[in-house]
Amino acid sequence: MAPSDSRRVAVATEKGFVHITEDALVAEAGTFWPRRRPSKAWATWVTYDPSDPDLMYLTYGGFR
Repeated sequence: MAPSDSRRVAVATEKGFVHITEDALVAEAGTFWPRRRPSKAWATWVTYDPSDPDLMYLTYGGFR
């Protein structure tokens, strides 16, 4: 969750996808979360910048 905007939430997966919503306060079980896949490696960590909810940091693992 973005520290400066609780409506923004991102979830990273082991398949490298990042699911993002900008309206988490009204999300339900059937809510569609758009996803992006910046890398085919597995995502190990995702967070928002503390002061800029438009900036997200993402790390990956599994490189050889």
